[in-house]
Formats: sequence, C-alpha cells, structure tokens
Amino acid sequence: TSGGTIPEDVSATLAIGTGLSGSKTFTPSSVTSGGIAQVKITVLNGFNGQLTNVSANDSTFSSGLAVANPANASTNCGGSPTVVANPGATNAQLLGATLPAGGSCDFFFDVVTSGAGPWSNTIPAGSITRAEGPVSTAAVTANLAVQTAQININKSFNPVIVTGGVPSVLQIDVINPSGIVMHGVGFTDVFPVGIEVYSVPNASTTCT
Repeated sequence: TSGGTIPEDVSATLAIGTGLSGSKTFTPSSVTSGGIAQVKITVLNGFNGQLTNVSANDSTFSSGLAVANPANASTNCGGSPTVVANPGATNAQLLGATLPAGGSCDFFFDVVTSGAGPWSNTIPAGSITRAEGPVSTAAVTANLAVQTAQININKSFNPVIVTGGVPSVLQIDVINPSGIVMHGVGFTDVFPVGIEVYSVPNASTTCT
C-alpha cells in the first residue's frame, strides 16, 4: 500500500423534496346561505421526479356544504385524470393524475351552501396519494365565509300631487347594494287608507 492524504474536504449535497402537498381556495370567498362557490384544489409535487396516479380525496365537508348541481367539475392535470364530484355529495375526488417534477395542477368543482354558515372544507392528511409511495402529511383546509345580504327599497309617485280619483304612477326601486346575486326576491306593499290600485293598473317591471 502507499500512504497519502486528502488535500481538502470533499462533500456532496442530498436534496430532500418537500413532498406531496395541496392548497385550496373558494371563489368567491363569501356567499349567502344558498349561494354557490367554486372550489379550486391545487396538488403540488415537491419531489425531483415525476409522480403518477396522483389522487386527492376531498372528503370532509362541513355541515351545510355539498357539491352543487351542476357541479361544473374540471381539471388541468396531466395524464388521464378523472374528477368525481356528484351533485348533492359531501365529497369530491381527483383520480389518476400525472405530475412532473416540481409541478402542480388543479381541479375544480362548485359547492352550494345551506344553513347558517360559515362553512369549511378539508382534505385530511394522507388523502393526497401517488403510485410511488409517500402521501401528503398535512391537512388542507379552506373556509367559506357568510356574506350578509341587504335589500334597499326606494319609492316615488309621479305626479306627486293629484285630485281624488286621478291616477299617479307608483315606482318602487329594489336595490341590492351587497354585490352578490340574490334569488327569489319579493316584497308586499301595503297601502294606507285612501290609496288603492287603479282600475287600469298598467303594472310592469324591469326585474329579471
């Protein structure tokens, strides 16, 4: 044998990927009871290699949250993925996606709310899986806030001065200042003594 020395330290770096993870958002971030929001779930490959048969089981909907009808389910994931989101169900799944190294993809579906809210939606830890082994280690949760609905009503007569028996047009404006779509809006206008609907009412509306 021959003797010798190593002139300097020799090292190598082993990178450890961040694993398989996800994130989730609601759009819009708040709705009224009975409102619809889109769920976007992003699945992230933190490894240095391609992952196959990636699946996500979104199985924990809070009370009052369900897949809408229609569900409008879709995905931009690679491979031959399937999104399972059945109207009325309280779970949704992404099945069979392919993720490149360091890549991500999304799947989408709509949910409808009921009850008082707020509502939440959780993918439990271990529910994002892949064919190659290790699964997600953290739960993925998003919250859908309650948006308060408000209706304002303005009323005017034209003309504002009439003699007895002469008609005046009553205009009622229904205003939604809350910035959210409202369905099934209605009201009852009770007249005071001395005012009644004219014999030819000419009733009309611009409401949809």
